[in-house]
Amino acid sequence: MKRATFLNLIELLGVLVFVSFFYLRDLQEVAFHIDESHWIGTSYMFEAYFKGDFWSDAWAIAQPTLTNPPVPRYVIGLGRLIGGYHVPDLNRPWAYEFNVGRNVARGAMPSAGLLWWSRLPMAVLAVLSIALGFFLIKKVGGRFPAYLWLLFACISPYLLLQTRRAMAESPILFFVMLAALFCYLALKALSRPGRNNPWLIGLYLGLAGFCVGLAGESKINGLSVLLGILASLAGYIIWKQKDAAGPKAQRIFIYGAVASIVAVIAFFGSYPFLWPDLAARTEMVLRDRITEMQSQSIKHSADAIYTPSQRLTIIPVRVFQDYAVINFPGALFLNLALACLGIWRTILNIRDWLRGSRDGTAALVLLAIGATAAIPAFFTLLDWDRYYLFPIFFSTAFIVIALGWLGEHAFQLVKNRVVDRATG
Repeated sequence: MKRATFLNLIELLGVLVFVSFFYLRDLQEVAFHIDESHWIGTSYMFEAYFKGDFWSDAWAIAQPTLTNPPVPRYVIGLGRLIGGYHVPDLNRPWAYEFNVGRNVARGAMPSAGLLWWSRLPMAVLAVLSIALGFFLIKKVGGRFPAYLWLLFACISPYLLLQTRRAMAESPILFFVMLAALFCYLALKALSRPGRNNPWLIGLYLGLAGFCVGLAGESKINGLSVLLGILASLAGYIIWKQKDAAGPKAQRIFIYGAVASIVAVIAFFGSYPFLWPDLAARTEMVLRDRITEMQSQSIKHSADAIYTPSQRLTIIPVRVFQDYAVINFPGALFLNLALACLGIWRTILNIRDWLRGSRDGTAALVLLAIGATAAIPAFFTLLDWDRYYLFPIFFSTAFIVIALGWLGEHAFQLVKNRVVDRATG
């Protein structure tokens, strides 16, 4: 093993240990959300799926199968099973028409042990997502912003809350970041002149598509990341490969088809509820989701976002001030400026790469995946904190890239002055 590879592995291990210290401890202290009751109480789908009971009542047309995708339930099921909790130990799903006391009385509150083991795999996925962010940020901006990213991620009250609950946020974040990693590896494999291995490239893109399918079955907006993968792939082939237009278009089509087809297979293959009639039941799920969000916006009218002006007023404040790591009165403009600077720095990285002076593969992937993951949140009908996960995650990434860039310039300036004084 090369010395650099060994040191990178040691660094990765250190990153995992460091982040785990913050994310795996005190899981019982995370504020309980009533939706956790629903996710845990319907995690019987884990046993039904992995035992091959694909035609059981677990997949009947009902509120649990229509309302939420299954992958977070599989993650919860694995966690609680490791902890020794089986289907008879599950709580009843929360009845939203009843108050807390009545829900507790009817057994809708998961036990302390069940809740802890259901949250544990979410915390593990959060640790892995942050480590994947570290990897990409290091490739884009170097070690300083990457380590700053670790610090920000580990002190962020928002991320520590949202990614450790037994809900859908950690699974969708993890599969999106894993898709980004496989997309990066595919583009790196494409970049080896004369040593391109189409099967390896196809494998990486297939794995990226598989992750997109699972992200979509964590939350439906996870499917949007497929556009980021296809944009990265097309951009790389168009800008960096020297073939004629025809071979380029053929390559984009074939590799794009691999990622897209596997994403579709993973999406439908992970949810037996859809199998009896893929088109009709998928439409049923989408229609139910739209109806539910509309009814929620009416029921929770104080949290509803109806107009473009409301979006421009509410969402930037949530992303760049209320839930940001740098959080003080007026921090909105600082965070927004830093995020824009970080995006600009990433674009410059891509520009330098196009000119042949550096590798910008990670920058292209981070920008494309970040945009396609975050943009759907700006069309939410409800001002609920968990809906801003991707804008906050990726804006924080670009903020630390900007801070790293500014730090490098400041260090170089100080260094030059010291040298000038020493030689003057």
